[in-house]
Amino acid sequence: MELNEVDIKWIQKFEKKCLRLAINGFLNDKNALAAVSKWREEFAHKLKSGEKANIICNCLEMTGYETSARKQWQQVISELNSQIGNVWIISNNKLFLAAANTMGFLSKFTIKTASSESEI
Repeated sequence: MELNEVDIKWIQKFEKKCLRLAINGFLNDKNALAAVSKWREEFAHKLKSGEKANIICNCLEMTGYETSARKQWQQVISELNSQIGNVWIISNNKLFLAAANTMGFLSKFTIKTASSESEI
């Protein structure tokens, strides 16, 4: 599955597995669906039973998103809650950071924010 707008890869940070999602440009419904499908697939194949991974969403290059795309992300966070350690949203955009806090509230999951990956 080709993801033009979302780059997904595993990284190690503080000796923990992290799935890094870098969002470039506008996150539409089609790209969000592809990214969420890849996210589920990665968790299913790369995590052992009971293992958790951190999520790092780098939104520094994101220009905006469709509401339906945000809802897909909320759903996958809720769905994979037992496999997620921490969720980090990286952005300088105050609206995106406010949306991240709202997503956390709606999914009943703490979402942490930072303005760069080095702050994590």
